[in-house]
Amino acid sequence: MAKSLEVNQPHGLSPEEARGRMERLLESLQKQYGLRTSWVDSTRASVEGKGVKGTAALGSGQVSVRVSLSLPASMMASKIDKALRETLEKEFG
Repeated sequence: MAKSLEVNQPHGLSPEEARGRMERLLESLQKQYGLRTSWVDSTRASVEGKGVKGTAALGSGQVSVRVSLSLPASMMASKIDKALRETLEKEFG
């Protein structure tokens, strides 16, 4: 069965600083994991790759990431969830 993950990370950054950090994070995902990323609008980006599809949204004082995992990727859901939480805490916490 496919699995969905959602991670929310509060932050105290300005919108410009939050966007800059998100851009760097998306660039890193492209390089490390070969994910395709693109900005949907000024506060929301899409992320897609083998077995992974989702969005990252910048809200007022919060970053929200929602990811749908394919069946094979869902077997690693706990590792992916942990990595997402640690990365968002490091970048935005």
